Amino acid sequence: MSAPIRLRNGRQPRGGRRRTQPSDALPVDTDYTLAQVEAHARREFPEAFDALPPASNEFLDQTIDQKGSPQRVKMGVIRLNGIDYALSAYMRLPYDIRFSYDAGKCPLPDHIRKSKLDHPFCCPLATSRPPVDVYPELESLVAFYMVRQGIIPNFRDHGCRTRPSLSALQRACMTVLKCKPQGDRAPMVPGQDSRAGDVRTPDAPAEPSLPASYPGAGTED
Repeated sequence: MSAPIRLRNGRQPRGGRRRTQPSDALPVDTDYTLAQVEAHARREFPEAFDALPPASNEFLDQTIDQKGSPQRVKMGVIRLNGIDYALSAYMRLPYDIRFSYDAGKCPLPDHIRKSKLDHPFCCPLATSRPPVDVYPELESLVAFYMVRQGIIPNFRDHGCRTRPSLSALQRACMTVLKCKPQGDRAPMVPGQDSRAGDVRTPDAPAEPSLPASYPGAGTED
């Protein structure tokens, strides 16, 4: 059985003593295995965690970034200049979530907020309000599915509110619990354009491939 995870944000799971941290202390990255994350989630927010689909929509090969994970997560569609592009996310060494479209281009934060993401990735965006330039809940959800799929070995808690963390994953799961898919299409995020366009997927294979190991995971440049 996995030992209880002690959060580093000044709080501890229910029933424990409050733990303080010096105001000038830097966040410390901590890696957790899939078993540890799942045990923590089922202990602290079981209903919200059970609301997550068993797997995300699709995993595709990632060949643009040599320092990135071998696979990327297909997330939905981003519209730019009247054209819809397939939006995906991958993990770049050491543990940075990167969003990309059109053969490796990086979208602006506001473009991500207005994109049409598939369930469950659309759910964290439904609660965000501009101006937003970071998406820790969305990135935590992406990181969790990558760990569950075996693309990366561990879930990294960055210990701050602007990066993926166990607390951000909990908030993301809570939004999924409140956000139900509408048929085959994801619920629209406020401000989205519902018009359809040509979706371009320049480097997407016809069928998703099996996940490969993540070479060099946990090492620094």
